[in-house]
Amino acid sequence: MAEPANGNQRATIAVAVNEIAHLRDDVLAFRDESREWRKVHDEQCRLDRERIAALEMRASVHEERMRQTTGVLAALQVVIGAVAAWLGIKLS
Repeated sequence: MAEPANGNQRATIAVAVNEIAHLRDDVLAFRDESREWRKVHDEQCRLDRERIAALEMRASVHEERMRQTTGVLAALQVVIGAVAAWLGIKLS
């Protein structure tokens, strides 16, 4: 059978209970801070995903414009080549 706690044991138990209560408070405070940080972090991630999507959209628009510009330049080269050939025939 367990013996009743003496004065020193009661004091040790009281100190341990007090420490456990402080640790519990620290854990709860950390959990609350972590939730707040998580909310901020999640919002930042959402904004980053939106920015990436916008940049990808702009990149696709630029790629389309590059294709159009390349087509126009090719057409100009054909026209300039035809004019140069015509001038070559006329000047010979």
